[in-house]
Amino acid sequence: MKLAFSTISCPDYTIDEVAAAAARHDFDGVELYALDGAVLSPELLVERRAELTSALGSLPVVCINSFATLHSADDVARAAAEAAIRSTMESAAALGCSKVKAFGGEIPHQPSPTVFDAIAASIERVAEHGRSLGVGLVVETHDGFSKGATLRELLDRVGRAGMDALWDVHHPYRMGESAEETDRLIGDRVVHVHVKDAVRDGEGWDYRPLGDGELPVREVIRALARRGYDGYLSIDWEKMWHPELAGPEVVLPQYRAKLAEYVAE
Repeated sequence: MKLAFSTISCPDYTIDEVAAAAARHDFDGVELYALDGAVLSPELLVERRAELTSALGSLPVVCINSFATLHSADDVARAAAEAAIRSTMESAAALGCSKVKAFGGEIPHQPSPTVFDAIAASIERVAEHGRSLGVGLVVETHDGFSKGATLRELLDRVGRAGMDALWDVHHPYRMGESAEETDRLIGDRVVHVHVKDAVRDGEGWDYRPLGDGELPVREVIRALARRGYDGYLSIDWEKMWHPELAGPEVVLPQYRAKLAEYVAE
């Protein structure tokens, strides 16, 4: 397994600082989410492609967030989401990145099969564009698809040529799934992993150094290792949305060292 970090963890860094941090802490790649205090929207990615390519050099870009959600029943909103994914796929191809992330979005409490069918159709349309570029789509265990059981409903409608799974270790767990259950449900389609640690704090969560929380990070890594997973474990420390959290100069080396320990096991 290889180790990376998402720039959600260091949202105020410039791209030069991102590259320097990756080299300083011996990361294998970087996931693009934010830079200079702002999210890297599809439009901003287009504007900064040349700069990103120059600054990152040979450092692999392992995944890029399209910030698109696919749940909307509104045709205009769905078309906009698909356009955002296609644009991000084009930027990914230019940066040598093979994965673009999207969200399934919120879904009804008891969704009908037509909800999944509509999202699957949307994914199939953007996936065709991705295949022409050599870029695949991943949908994260997040929002209405936080549980592996729900994401599996979508995976079963879309083949590997259309999408795969991004396993965020937090969301299935907070929804009551064990690592073993999530692995059984989606482990065969996981191609990217988000890592963080946290403990319950009332109705919310308190993010912690890796190993100090309750999230089943070690169990997830063990489950994936049994499957021969050789993709990236990407640090997803949500500094972008929780500015009170410890900074990347503290978190990145701590998580890097602990992840290396878990992988070595």
